[in-house]
Amino acid sequence: KPDDFSAFFKFAFVRNPFDRFVSYSSFITREVGHFDRDPKKVMRYFVANPPWNHILFRPQHEFVIDQDGNLLTDYIGRVEQMQQSYDEICGRIGIPSATLEQVNSSRRKDYRDYYDRELIDGVAKLYARDLEYFGYEF
Repeated sequence: KPDDFSAFFKFAFVRNPFDRFVSYSSFITREVGHFDRDPKKVMRYFVANPPWNHILFRPQHEFVIDQDGNLLTDYIGRVEQMQQSYDEICGRIGIPSATLEQVNSSRRKDYRDYYDRELIDGVAKLYARDLEYFGYEF
């Protein structure tokens, strides 16, 4: 029956927390250009003053894992493997796949270029459960 949530195929996408943190830092300061001028300064600020109330900053596991540690979705796709994840979802729900276009891309460098040891450690601490649960590394 349609009102039985457990009967539906549920999926979500996650992103490498280190890449996501760079994206957040850039996005949230885009209008004033702070990230463009001094990305490490912006990133250090957010490590020291985590805006936990901002939905885009919150750890991803909070959206897909309940308080008992149970996964709330049937499938977790990865932004880094978008096409492969999309193909898997299409196969699971029985629809034809298509080649995805890249939209909303930025001009930023590889996320690793924005980090030093202090920032790696700081972001790893902020998103420790995401790193552990989703198997991401720097």
